[in-house]
Amino acid sequence: MIDILFRFKLNLNPETIKTFLKGDETKWNSVIQDVIPTMLKGVFSDNTEAENFLKLQTEQEPLEEIQKSSEYNDMVDSCETLITEYFEVVKNYDANHGILWPDKFLKITKPTARKSIQAFLDKYRFLQKSVDSVSDDTVNGDFKNLGQYGHGKTAIILYKKVVNVLEEGNYANFSNMFFIYDKNTENILVPSDYGESTSKELVLNIEDYINSSDKNQLGNVTIIPIYDEYHFRKIRKGSAAHVQIVYPNGPKQSTHYDEILGNKQQMDDINATAKQESFFPDKSGSLNEEGLAKRFRQLVTKGYIRGVWVGSTNILVGTLQKTVGVLKHFSNDK
Repeated sequence: MIDILFRFKLNLNPETIKTFLKGDETKWNSVIQDVIPTMLKGVFSDNTEAENFLKLQTEQEPLEEIQKSSEYNDMVDSCETLITEYFEVVKNYDANHGILWPDKFLKITKPTARKSIQAFLDKYRFLQKSVDSVSDDTVNGDFKNLGQYGHGKTAIILYKKVVNVLEEGNYANFSNMFFIYDKNTENILVPSDYGESTSKELVLNIEDYINSSDKNQLGNVTIIPIYDEYHFRKIRKGSAAHVQIVYPNGPKQSTHYDEILGNKQQMDDINATAKQESFFPDKSGSLNEEGLAKRFRQLVTKGYIRGVWVGSTNILVGTLQKTVGVLKHFSNDK
């Protein structure tokens, strides 16, 4: 394996930071060198230390555990109810009076099902890419001649995609991978051999696994890509962009990082773990992508931007920052 690793920033939430620092910024080194490694070793039992690095074997909930989760069972219950009620409407179609959608279906059943699917995918984000790759044609056999029955159809198809992915086992398996925690930088390091796309999916899985573990005593964390070079994709005319910023970690920065401190102070003022800044097109319907990218440079290159969203598309793209010479410390690791 090539001794080159991608860098990601691990960030704690503000309540955890306040608990451990108690207003004393000099305790920050203890947090990143002792407190965080202790948590990681508790969550990931297969681990090895060398120099200032901690190597951890990834873990992933098996299918049977996913299917025992409250999110999974809530999704199944609400979506099966949606399907039953949907086909009741189809069955009761009256050529004279048209399609009759009951208030309960529109106001309770359909929105409950949609929320349950989102809650499930929010918890198991490593499934999202696989779900997105399933075509409508793969799962919509029951709906090909029901184009006029629109309500609830999109949610049912999405649910069937989730079921398809789980039944086929067609999703990323991160069980045999590893990552390294750098005690000097609060960075998560991922082997570049995995590739940028898989590495980004892996850290989402690591983040979810930490946040759902009962052995994590530090509250929710975020793990964000650190970019060297980046840009924002061209924004379609008339679209707004929404920048998601997570809570900046670390001791007080120099004036060079006024932007980071400013965002930290704003979130401290409202006790927030993240914030969103929205930008809207001018009278011509345009946004200045280059100007926006420049404005957020400090946050993007330090690992504090979750994404820049136009609709459901993240327009932030770039080259992940790399580090070398870390794996050699684990050369005797079997």
